[in-house]
Amino acid sequence: MSLSYTKTYTNTSCTLHISGMVSGTAYRVYCRTNYYGGTSLGDIEIVNDENVSYLDSTYVITGLDPGTPYTVNVGTQSEWVGGQSFTTPSGRPSDWSWTSSVIQGGAVETVLQPNGVYYAYYLTAEEWNSFTTRINEFRSYKGYSNYSFTQAVAGTEMTAAVVNQARTAISTMSPPTALPAAISSGGSITAAFINGLKNSLNSIV
Repeated sequence: MSLSYTKTYTNTSCTLHISGMVSGTAYRVYCRTNYYGGTSLGDIEIVNDENVSYLDSTYVITGLDPGTPYTVNVGTQSEWVGGQSFTTPSGRPSDWSWTSSVIQGGAVETVLQPNGVYYAYYLTAEEWNSFTTRINEFRSYKGYSNYSFTQAVAGTEMTAAVVNQARTAISTMSPPTALPAAISSGGSITAAFINGLKNSLNSIV
């Protein structure tokens, strides 16, 4: 069967992107709740499109319950493509706020190192890694897979490539508040950039 589909989902809906449809063929879509190891309990929705005259389709299933496992499938009257399972996120993650002093023009904490050099600490590795975890919580809430972030390590320089990963991961979710411009290789990672990431993430509804 040349018919195929992909899915994205939120806490209350699932969008199916169907490819390979043939004109004049009837198609079916179902979404079922799953419990007890995948046992299907009741069809939520079945759609029959007679005399389809297009090759691709987007179908949105609404009315899903947050924090609930589902299986979706697409097929013809005689054959299914194959079920895909997912669990709707429980709800929107809470807004992110920095505990470190990320203030443009603000004072910066410095720590004396054994070699007599002072290191400036704008943001701890632990807090940055917690921020990326929150980004993935938002991605799950919006129906996207986890982004594979490079973990920040204490005592290691933060690079443009690392912080730009956060920008990329947030961008996928189309936040209402625009993201700051990407940091060029070797460029300065400013408080304005860090706060811009936070503001953009928090604007997602």
